[in-house]
This record gives sequence, structure tokens and C-alpha cells, in this order.
Amino acid sequence: MKKLWYCVAVLIVLTGCKSNPFTHDIDSGPTPWTKKKFLDDPEEFHFAIMSDRTGGMRPGVFAKAVKKVNLLRPEFVMCVGDLIRGYSKSPKQVSKEQDEFDAIVNRLDMPFFYLPGNHDISNQMMAELWETRYGRRYYSFIYKDVLFICLDSLEHVQPGSHKRTNFSKTQVKWVVKVLRKNRNVRWTFLFMHKPGWLYQEGYTWLNGGVTPPADNGFKKIREALKGRDYTVFAGHFHLYTKYIRDGQKYFILSVTGGGSDLSGAKRGAFDHTVWVTMTRKGPVMANLAIDGIHNEDIVVEQDYADMVRANVLKRQLKFYLDEAKCTTNEMLFTAVLKNPYKEEMQYNLEWLNTQAWKITPNRLKGSLAPGKTGRFQIKAVEVNKKNKLIPKCKTTFKFKDKTEGPFEISTDKLIRQFHRPVSSAVFAEVKPAIDGRLNDPVWKKAKKISGFKKMHGGKTSVPTDTRIAYDRNNLYLAFTCHEPEIKKITAKVKKHDGRVFSDDCIEIMLDTKKDRKNYYHYAVNSAGIDYDARRFNGKSNRKCELHAERAVEKNPNSWTLEIAIPWKNLETKAPGKDQKMGLLLFRCRKVDGTEFQQYPALYGGNHQPKMFGDLKFEK
Repeated sequence: MKKLWYCVAVLIVLTGCKSNPFTHDIDSGPTPWTKKKFLDDPEEFHFAIMSDRTGGMRPGVFAKAVKKVNLLRPEFVMCVGDLIRGYSKSPKQVSKEQDEFDAIVNRLDMPFFYLPGNHDISNQMMAELWETRYGRRYYSFIYKDVLFICLDSLEHVQPGSHKRTNFSKTQVKWVVKVLRKNRNVRWTFLFMHKPGWLYQEGYTWLNGGVTPPADNGFKKIREALKGRDYTVFAGHFHLYTKYIRDGQKYFILSVTGGGSDLSGAKRGAFDHTVWVTMTRKGPVMANLAIDGIHNEDIVVEQDYADMVRANVLKRQLKFYLDEAKCTTNEMLFTAVLKNPYKEEMQYNLEWLNTQAWKITPNRLKGSLAPGKTGRFQIKAVEVNKKNKLIPKCKTTFKFKDKTEGPFEISTDKLIRQFHRPVSSAVFAEVKPAIDGRLNDPVWKKAKKISGFKKMHGGKTSVPTDTRIAYDRNNLYLAFTCHEPEIKKITAKVKKHDGRVFSDDCIEIMLDTKKDRKNYYHYAVNSAGIDYDARRFNGKSNRKCELHAERAVEKNPNSWTLEIAIPWKNLETKAPGKDQKMGLLLFRCRKVDGTEFQQYPALYGGNHQPKMFGDLKFEK
């Protein structure tokens, strides 16, 4: 009898060795997964999911997550796309980025299954490169009687579109066929980059914007899924949310190194990988964040709806500086409050942190009918210039069913607008020689501007000095870009109006009419190649030609730039004494990583003309 049982056991082992739990539907050509062996567990299995790496990529995060996943030992790793920066028309650049990404995932001890996002395929060339390297863009496989379907949510979408997702008739037909062929699997997982179900239903964005419903093919996929157990995973929105549809779980994942404000798990904004354990009863899921582990109910659909409402309300209160009515220490501004909802809204606005500023009125209370706007004139007197505490407006909104808030809305931007720095331009009796050497008499006379800060505030790694002069014909600017590693500066762009911003460069924004809206944008890289445009009503007109004279000089510890811009090309006459214009100065330093320097610091991008400093013309 013992001998019989021994033979049966041997037979079972041998039979098990011959069976292969992994099957797929690709007959030939490249396969969209790495060639590592599965880390098999005979009773149940585990797999990990990594989310968006790009779309504001933060370097090193995805690679760090790879190390963490190796410690966890899943059988394999899935993804939801956006793996490279992409959006390039250069095959060489795209291949370079793919090589870089492949080198990272090849550090995994287990297979990694690829799936395309909009950053991976944004034009036909990128689609062809993907298929050459990774094979089909949608495919399926079975592992231990569980069906995995990887979809291409970008089929036939206009390149560069973020607002639509589409599944072609061919792909939908293929999905239906795969599902029919595999009716009796114990579970089904679907992976896609863009969340097809939300684009099908219509979607309200966090800022209150609405994407209307679209017939994108996903409705037929949902119908084909009925009657089976399944789970859906997507990315793209960089904000974790769990949904329930047709009695099944649908997830949008946060990021694994992609752009995020990282405001925390309860707001769905955090770096994570997803750990899925496939048990006999179905999948058990855990979110593994760098700073901890979270379950699947971090943000459910109702939580997201509450966040939408809160964000919409906070955006309804805006402050506008009444420049003409301001004095040296007295700021007048208008608070504009709108009720965006179809029911009456009661409001309570109260000022906090008023040690440095006396604000009148200090409190506003009332109600607004549906869709109505309230405007309130407010005076703020600066009573303590040494105290840097910024006043905040504590806002609470009450509706029939719910109270929202309190929210604290800062006046930081308003006060920086009031405290705009004033720079001086001196009159040049003799035109400086535009040779980049900065040894002309006028530059000794001009006042040095050296208040550059990092774009979001803070001390710069190296200083940048500017001097400004003018005469009846031209505006003159001289820059000294201090650089201890002068041999490392970048100047790859060689054509006029090319993307000189990607090199070591200087940019100038000049609001000649001082309307705080329209301005000229001029940039020069460290090789003297320039770019000019006119920004009008928020749009850039590159046909504008300033025909500026400029010269660059490279020195042992700096590079210098000298510029002459004709007033006639700025469509204005030479300014008179004490006349002002809006001014922003910007330096991009590429050595040892990119550093953006601004004067004045706008704590954000350059194109904010309301926040520009002032340039005053002296005789």
C-alpha cells in the first residue's frame, strides 16, 4: 500500500511539473513583458501594480519602488502606463527614454507587464516604436486560472489629447472574444491607462469642470463582463479613488513617481504600489505607500465628491488689488465671492493673522442666492513691516443640508502683488557697445539688481546680477550669470525662436503698457541664440520679431549677456522720467540639475503678468 501511495505522489508531482499556469495569446514576435520566471506559490499568488511614473515625473521614485517590490517578492508586476516622458517627435529621444525605463524594470526579480499610457504613445512614430520593442498594445494572459486583460485606452485618440479615451471596435470585439473563450476562470482583472468607465459616464473634475459622457466602446466591454467576478485598475488622473460599478470594484490609482502634490492618503495623493493577493475567495488588495500601508477605502466615490465640492467653493473667493487706490502702506482690494450652486449659500468670512495688517471690515457675514456674486471693498493697512505673518481669510459656507469649511485662504499672492519690487533704469548718455563685456560707463552708473530667488522662493545656488539702462532708441540690459563650472553650461539650441529655455539662458518679460495682461517675452541662451514672442490675451505670437542686438561673453567664473532692444520694435516710444513698466527677469541654470531663478520670485511659472515687478525710468 505504501508503495502505491508513493507512486501516486510521484505521478502527481510529475504531472504538476508538466502543467503551465501561464498562457497567452501572442503567437510570434516580441512579447510585452520581461522574460523572468514567475515566483510561484502553489496555493495562492501575489502580484504588484505600479502606477504612473510620468506626467510631472519626480526622478528616482519609481526606481526606489522597484527595490521595495523586490523585497515583497510578488510573482509578477503589472502597470497602468505612463512609463516614459514621451511627447517627442524624435525616435532617438523616445528610444533613449525606453532604454532608461527598461533598465529600471530589469532590476525586478520577476516579470513586468507593459501597458501604454498617453506619455508612452502620443503620436504614430511612438506607437510604432512601442510595437517594435514591446509588441501588441492590448493582450491577455492567464495565470493560475485567473484572466488578465491589458487594454489600450488610447486607440484612435487624437495625439496629445487628455480629455478622451477610446476603445476601437476591433479591440472591443477582441475583448468580448477573450471573455467568451475564458468563461470559467475564477477571476478576471482588467488594466488600462485612462479610466474608460468615467469617460463613458461623464466625469466631474476636481476643479469642477465637466467632461460629458462619450460612446467610447467601454459600455460594450462592461456588458460582456456581466455574470463574472472581476476587478478594474486604471491610472492617468494621479489621484486614488475606488468606485463600485455593476457590483464590482473599479480603481483609479495614484502615482509611483508621477506628478502629485502628495497631500496624503486621505486625499488620494501619494506614491504607492498596489499589492494584490489572489485567494480562493477573490483578490485582497493593500496600498503600499512609502510612508505606510493603506487599505482600499482610502478615498471612495463619496469622499471624492466631497473634495470636488470643497475645491469648487474655495475657488469662488478671489481677491483683486485696486492698484490706483493703494498708497505706500495702505492696500485696497476687492473680495469677489460667487455662489455656484442652485441653492442659497450663507457665508462667513473672518480675517486671521492680523498682527502685521489691520483689515477693515474684519468680518463679513451674509447670504447669496443661487448663481449670484457678492463684491466687497476691503482696506488693509500695514501696521508692522517687520512682522511677516500673512493674513488668512477663514471662510465657512452653509447650505441647507451641510456646512462646508472652515477653509483658510491666504492673501500671500495679493500682498506680494502690493509689495512689487521697483527696479531702476538709468539714462545712457552714450550707447553701450553690445559686445558682452559690460565695461561701458553706463553699467557703472546703473543700479545692480541682485534679488533673484528660486522660482518657489529660497536662496539660489549662484548669484545673478542685472543692470538696466535706456536712451531714446533702445532698452539695454546687462546680465552677469555667475557660474563656478563654466565648462558645463548648456547651449544646444542653434536656431532663432528654438526652445532656448532648455539651455542655460536668460528670459525677460516686459509689460510695456503696464496693463498687467499683455507683454513681450524675450530669451537668449548662453550661445547668444534668441527667442522672441508677444503674449496677448494669454496666447503667444511667435511672429513678433524684436530684432534685438545681443552678445555673450564667457569668463572663467561667469557668462555675461548684453542686450539692446529697439523701442520701435516694442511698439512704444522711449519712456519719460518716472514712467513704469512691468518686468520679470528669469535665469535657467542647467549645471548640476536645473535651477530656475526669478526676479521677483513669483512662487510659480513666469507667465503671471499681474505679479511682475516694476521698472522705473530715471534721468
